[in-house]
Amino acid sequence: MDSAIETNILKLRKKISVPMQGAFWSVIVTGFLTHGFIFYNKMSYLDDSTYYFELGATFASGRWGLGIIETVKNWLGFGSYSMPVINGFLTIIFIAIMAMFLVFMLHIKSRLFAVLIGAYMVIFPVVTSTFAYMFTAPWYFLSNAMMVLAVYLVRKSKGGFVAATLLIAFGMGIYQANIGVATAAFVMTLLCDAKSKNFLENISTAIRCFLSLLAGIALYFLFNKMFLYITDTQLSDYQGISGMSNLSLSHLLSGIADAYKLWPQLTRWSILGISNAGLIRMMYAVSLGLFLILGVVYLFMLGKKKEIWNMLYSAVLIGLVPLSIGVIFVMASSPDTNIHTLMVYSFVVMPIYPLVLLQNLETETFGNVGKNVLRQLGNVAVIVISVMIVFYFKLDNTAYLKANYQQENAIAYYTILIGQIKSTDHYSDKLPVLFLGNVDGQDWSIKSPKAFDEIKIQGYHANMNDFIAYYVNSEFLEIHCGYRFEKPDKPEKIYESGYVKMMPCYPEDGSIQVVDDVVVVKLSDNY
Repeated sequence: MDSAIETNILKLRKKISVPMQGAFWSVIVTGFLTHGFIFYNKMSYLDDSTYYFELGATFASGRWGLGIIETVKNWLGFGSYSMPVINGFLTIIFIAIMAMFLVFMLHIKSRLFAVLIGAYMVIFPVVTSTFAYMFTAPWYFLSNAMMVLAVYLVRKSKGGFVAATLLIAFGMGIYQANIGVATAAFVMTLLCDAKSKNFLENISTAIRCFLSLLAGIALYFLFNKMFLYITDTQLSDYQGISGMSNLSLSHLLSGIADAYKLWPQLTRWSILGISNAGLIRMMYAVSLGLFLILGVVYLFMLGKKKEIWNMLYSAVLIGLVPLSIGVIFVMASSPDTNIHTLMVYSFVVMPIYPLVLLQNLETETFGNVGKNVLRQLGNVAVIVISVMIVFYFKLDNTAYLKANYQQENAIAYYTILIGQIKSTDHYSDKLPVLFLGNVDGQDWSIKSPKAFDEIKIQGYHANMNDFIAYYVNSEFLEIHCGYRFEKPDKPEKIYESGYVKMMPCYPEDGSIQVVDDVVVVKLSDNY
């Protein structure tokens, strides 16, 4: 006799369509093939070494949701560790769940389209960028999954409004930039629904979605103030977070303009490391062309069925697509904000749009010529997203290879340096150590292979010299080189010492000395 749990699992499985299952398993298989290197090779520098046993900046960065997760994990006794296998597996699972819900909401019936959508969602370079911050990777994609689930709930019924609002607020509380996933999913799903509902139903759903989005954002700010008060914390100025709620009109308009320029710019330049080669820029250009052509055909189809109001409604939604994808430019339009790869997972929908529009046009009657044209456009759309999957597979693994190369070289470099420190006259483990300046081109033995220059996605963008100079910290030395040291309480006396100013810079002889009971390692004259 089947247990109740087994019975419920079987019932749930029957509700999951074949395309949804295809998307799920496509994420799992492609995810482990693409990201397996970083799952089984621990990469840790800068933020990851700093937060080896934490989830990173929480309440002070407006990420109160992340703070709640960390508190609950500690209370349950799980603690926080930067564990690549577990964190990587959880991240892949969250992406798989997102892919299933999107395939369902976008009315995807083609198993091929579902598999391609799943593969692209997990191979997109933002996932790779997030894995550079393995300590918090799964929770950032839990946030994305919450955004997609919020879209599902608010569209499903009026009763889903409150739950969707809470999910959006909490998702932003984990990582604010992920609101773009909600806006992109809202517009995409509403556009797909346009042909299957009457105009009043469409408008009612759109208003409900828009209000839940606004309510979620408002609730995020309300909870943010509450948790800042409870934890007696002030917002940091990092990335303009402290001024995020009071941007000027000119900055907002500038951000909107940037959102509309995004897709065309991806066809011409390297943007955030995701369009770093002519081939991938060509694919963005073709996907943009397909989106525009199929968007017009979609409107024509509605007009042919005399759904004039739905046609106008859909035209507005098509006009909002660039803004929904690039809403991060509006959110982050403060002059103090630097947008990087980690913040733009909403861009993932670009090559998916042609597949979605094709799927929703498949059941319409266009005559033999029209069907043949759509079939050929479908072939092009499949080729485009397939090429992008292959290209990003290579890009992601090149990024991991670069990270591994840099980490191994940094470990070797600082192991030698630590040996020289310990060999210094009058050295003692009890003495504090002060690193003055950074290598920054002073050591000509550091080589940066030009083959890695193409990797510009966040987390893997530094060259070898910059990696050693800026991306290695005291925690890195402790974790990877086994060297823990104390910094001097009052380094000002060392800074002002004429003797220290006369010392040569590393790796010259005499660049490491004990001065006033402090081990001074002079890396550069600027410190």
